[in-house]
Amino acid sequence: MPNSSMSSEVGCPSLAWMARPGFRSFTGQKSSEVVRWRQLQVPQATQADNSELAGGTALATETPKKATVMSTGVALAKGMLGSGALSLSAGAAAFTHTSQGLGVATLIILGMTMLSGYTFQMVAESSADTGAGDFGNTWAQSVGKSTAWLPRMAVGIMSFTTCTVYAMILADLTSSILQTCLAALPALGALKPFVARTPTLIGLTVFVLLPLCLAEDFSSLAFTSTLGLAACAYLALFSIWRAVDGSYLPGGKFFRLAPYTPCPLCGARELNDIVNPRALIFLSSISTAYMNHGMAPATFQELNRGVERSEGLRRYALAVLGAFGLAGFVCTALMIAGLYTFGDNVNGLLLSNYAGTDLAAALGKMGVLLSVLFGFPLNFLLLRTEVAAIVSKTRGQLDQNERRLLSSGLLLATALPALVLKDIGVVQATLGAIFGSYLVFIAPAAMSRGLRKQKRLRNRGRSVVEVLLAACGVTLGLLGLVINLRRSL
Repeated sequence: MPNSSMSSEVGCPSLAWMARPGFRSFTGQKSSEVVRWRQLQVPQATQADNSELAGGTALATETPKKATVMSTGVALAKGMLGSGALSLSAGAAAFTHTSQGLGVATLIILGMTMLSGYTFQMVAESSADTGAGDFGNTWAQSVGKSTAWLPRMAVGIMSFTTCTVYAMILADLTSSILQTCLAALPALGALKPFVARTPTLIGLTVFVLLPLCLAEDFSSLAFTSTLGLAACAYLALFSIWRAVDGSYLPGGKFFRLAPYTPCPLCGARELNDIVNPRALIFLSSISTAYMNHGMAPATFQELNRGVERSEGLRRYALAVLGAFGLAGFVCTALMIAGLYTFGDNVNGLLLSNYAGTDLAAALGKMGVLLSVLFGFPLNFLLLRTEVAAIVSKTRGQLDQNERRLLSSGLLLATALPALVLKDIGVVQATLGAIFGSYLVFIAPAAMSRGLRKQKRLRNRGRSVVEVLLAACGVTLGLLGLVINLRRSL
């Protein structure tokens, strides 16, 4: 699952990392594509567009297995259900602690789910028109090559932040689990200093994350989409169960054992208790949770190889509907249950609120731990691809040793902040306000408008939608930035 906020497995700046022998793609389909680190000769219609893939990285394709609507929907849902889903309760608590405010938060998240699904399909339409298989090239062909650095920068920054958040989650959960085990085995008490947060993170980085991130073949991680979704579904059902069974209410068996004392919701006394400008923090959290629009071009092309455009868009719409339906249910359930159970005292990482002796919560922690652990290298690869693309423009294509050196340096860069920081919720929310608004609202509208201008198509209704989406993105981004910066001061 986890994505703190971020979701978030953001974007897909290049397909090159999917093309190694044995790799399983976004949807878990076995691919027989072979990477050749040279310029690929492709049909004239797409040659100019694909020449920029990963700074010149090229693909030679054979006949890969076809993705299915279901496998694509599963992959998209997994991409959305990252760590950002676990922070939605805290995002809602930032602007309300009332039962009426909970209703407003529910309407906001449902509305954002539908709107994000709509703009996600817009990106797929742009991919269908351009034939581009990644977000950066879709932008380059629809808006312009001169600004293609913008989507790549957005994906790179959010990938870096997500990796740091993932490292923090891994350190916190692993340390918590190990300390719980040692508490049950007093004879091993001497090992307690070694399972503190910092030593645990160092050990995970050196002995687990580094080998995973140096690997050229990630096919063994394909099962994590299903595993991650199962963990998310369990967390949603578990959180609802704990919200209604009264375990964390005053007098409940876990009330006094909770790390953060639950604070039940109360009734609103004035309108400001229900909705206020701090709701933009919640919107930033949602944007981060749904910020995987960069996956749309790659997964669309993968699902619809050789399929006519209208039929391809129809099939992809079914996958998007299923993915956002599932993600919307899980995110809404976690938000409602977390805020209802713990009130405005809810911690940024929802699982941190449950008592250490709550065995059902411990199972949820294990599920999140495994999902984050094996999801980390896939998200890390997005970061490495963007940096490699920048480096290759001046140094040429990187050889294997150079890629490994780059991977080691980037992993160290993402792990160091996790050693020092305990909570980057404000940073993540701020970046989510900026880049989430761009990826979810502004970019889809700009690409759609750019293609219409190229084809000289006039559609007043679509034009109005594009302007409204862009205005909404700019407004939410600026207001979210201001609110989050004031919150941090």
